[in-house]
Amino acid sequence: YSDDRVYPFILRLAESSDPVERIYAIEAMFHLYDRRLSSVMNTLLRDGNNSVRVFAVRCAIANNLTTILPVLRNMARSDDNEDVRIAAIEALGEMNDRGGLNILSSSINDPSRQVRLKTAESALKIGSHNSAGFLTRRLDYEDDEEIIDVILDCLILFRRTGALEPLENILTDSSNVRLRIKTAYLLGIIKNQRAVSLLSRALLDKD
Repeated sequence: YSDDRVYPFILRLAESSDPVERIYAIEAMFHLYDRRLSSVMNTLLRDGNNSVRVFAVRCAIANNLTTILPVLRNMARSDDNEDVRIAAIEALGEMNDRGGLNILSSSINDPSRQVRLKTAESALKIGSHNSAGFLTRRLDYEDDEEIIDVILDCLILFRRTGALEPLENILTDSSNVRLRIKTAYLLGIIKNQRAVSLLSRALLDKD
């Protein structure tokens, strides 16, 4: 009912020692958030319980709380829980935070596959061609085809790449024909003269 008379009760839940009640408070804030709860939200984003922090990040996304982007960037960079980092990286994408690109340039090389995948997906949502360089560099090392696919989607959206060598490797060596096709398309739309020789060799592709 969006009745703000429940705010005192939400505050009591948010201050409970029981993490389940703190999560209930966040769920209420999904639907009834305003500036009076900003300090509560900042506290919950630093909560000692991982699940509470994840729910708080999702609430920040749902309410587009751009004022707390610095906190979310810090969580994406250095939170000690992988699920929380993934949620924060997702928030950077959902909230179109171009200021978080330097964090994505680091997390794209994270040992965790899920962190790298969410990083690529967030870069796609932000849609800034400034991420083309670090995404292209990642193709030199990435062996997960789903992540490669998302990175190629990013570069197609930007119509820009970094170095061409990582793309050459996919075009000539990948066993996945769909990735080879997508790479050939990308090399065509960037209109880089150096891509012509790569595309010429690709005319001999078995597919």
